[in-house]
Amino acid sequence: MKLIITSQASRSLEQSLFFYKKHLGYSLKHVVSLRKNIIAHTKLLVQNPKLGQVEESLAYLNQDHRRLIVGKFKVIYFIDEDKIYVTIFFDTRRNPSEMKG
Repeated sequence: MKLIITSQASRSLEQSLFFYKKHLGYSLKHVVSLRKNIIAHTKLLVQNPKLGQVEESLAYLNQDHRRLIVGKFKVIYFIDEDKIYVTIFFDTRRNPSEMKG
């Protein structure tokens, strides 16, 4: 299996972490640590692609999206043949309707 983090997913993670630093007062060290933890857990999908649960709210896309919970984040992904596509890192404190685009 190959892990692919889409540019949209990368942007969503960086925007959330920027928000944490700028508006919630997280230190740079803490933000970097959060990012490392999220990415490390995401990489576990390579060995166990079905580690996350089915994400029912995205069923309408017919791509069998799954979610892996890491702290306050949902790592949203789907599997296509031998590739795992991470499509968004979603801060669960946001309105769930924002995840749908």
